[in-house]
Amino acid sequence: MTTTKIFAGAGCGEGKTQGMYRGGLFRRSPGGGDWQAVRNGLPDKVEVRTIAVSPHDPGVMFVGTEDGPYRSIDGGNRWEKLNFPDKNAAIWTMSVHPTNPKIAYAGAAPVAVYRSDDGGDNWKRLSAAISPAHCERGGFDTRTIRITVDPNKPDDLYVAIEVSGVIRSSDAGETFTDVSSTLIDLARDNKHLQSAIGGRHCGICEGMLDSHALAISPSLPGTLFLALRMGIFKSDDRGAQWRDTNVGRFSPLTYCRDIIVSPHNPRTF
Repeated sequence: MTTTKIFAGAGCGEGKTQGMYRGGLFRRSPGGGDWQAVRNGLPDKVEVRTIAVSPHDPGVMFVGTEDGPYRSIDGGNRWEKLNFPDKNAAIWTMSVHPTNPKIAYAGAAPVAVYRSDDGGDNWKRLSAAISPAHCERGGFDTRTIRITVDPNKPDDLYVAIEVSGVIRSSDAGETFTDVSSTLIDLARDNKHLQSAIGGRHCGICEGMLDSHALAISPSLPGTLFLALRMGIFKSDDRGAQWRDTNVGRFSPLTYCRDIIVSPHNPRTF
């Protein structure tokens, strides 16, 4: 039986704050108490960029770090480094398949997508494409920031890339196509959606390719919600067309860093 805990991953800082903070994995009880650092197989100094809990067994957990992926099979008490093909990959996102507990995905920087078919023991790199309007910034590795599987159509896999839009697979990650074209069109046609920080190949559409998170609800098949620098965008047709949800109607801050589906109500984000 697994005791319920709350987990949080932390980095060590970026840019001018690089190395200033204590990174790692931390946990606490839901009722309160201090945050406790978790080691037991994790490196002493590590940045934990993502946490994924298996929907099939809450005792099975994955974390992504700049030292690759790690797994726990006892609710986070002990961790093991996994057999990963790229020893230099920084893992920014991980996801466990909604219907097959043996399948897991990992996304890296520089951009790469990996899949395990045996519960994380072994991994292979998939053939992931990037947007034709892909932006390159000096000192910034374009990264796979979110991997989301459609629970109603589990061979449909969506990958949000920072900074390069969204790609989709209809065959569990064997092949990918880009679904960012209407995001680019929206930037070209709407001045308030135009933004460019700078870098190679970065034009006015850069803000619309600055993906941060992607969510799919089991109650809305084929419907995607995308969080990016310019707001929250929705697709009702598996990413073929995107439209602005105009989150600015409700908040003066439209820069969106994350979006998730409520575990209590599949129609609440």
